Amino acid sequence: MIATIASVNPGGVTLKFIGDEEPTKKVYKYIQSYSPQAGDKVLLNNENGTYVVIGKIVP
Repeated sequence: MIATIASVNPGGVTLKFIGDEEPTKKVYKYIQSYSPQAGDKVLLNNENGTYVVIGKIVP
């Protein structure tokens, strides 16, 4: 799954999924080695019914 980081919060990030008009209200976790920034296009992994941000997709 691919999404865009909408905002970075103390507990994680909010996401804007492709095709959605508004970002999520839910906050998602990310792996420790990734430093999220709003606007990053990211790869997600489905873990136990939620998503974890794996990292930024670069051109």
